[in-house]
Amino acid sequence: RWLLSEWQTFGKKQNWSKLSAAQADPTKLPIRPETFSAVVNFGGMSNLPTQTEALKEAHRVLQPGGKLFMIDARPDPGMYRKLPGEEKERLSAKFPNIGKSVDHSLNEAGFFQGTFEETGRRPMPPGAVNAPVRRGHGGRMKGGMDVVFCRVLALK
Repeated sequence: RWLLSEWQTFGKKQNWSKLSAAQADPTKLPIRPETFSAVVNFGGMSNLPTQTEALKEAHRVLQPGGKLFMIDARPDPGMYRKLPGEEKERLSAKFPNIGKSVDHSLNEAGFFQGTFEETGRRPMPPGAVNAPVRRGHGGRMKGGMDVVFCRVLALK
């Protein structure tokens, strides 16, 4: 609720009379179809086991020509594909979207991508999604995975 309050306060200071902020299940938004011209997500989308359903909901509530702005962090799909088979199976059972690119997830939901920008990456911390903790030179994980940070603009 704190973040909602911050957005409402910020919106008032900016004189954004049409700003709406709400907390809801991202896979079952209590909002009429084609209500918004923009949906904003600041992280967390890739952590949802039902990411595709949440993206479909964002698509549903956007007006034609609407925009989805996302800042997110996700395991690197390319590095995921290099993991041993049983490790991939174990991770994908827990995180169904782990091996999918942002493009793939957005396309499944009905979006087409306007822009994607990788803004950084770093090795996954030990214990994150039970990532391997073998370390190589410079502290990088051998056979482990990087977290990729990105900015996305997707269009309906």
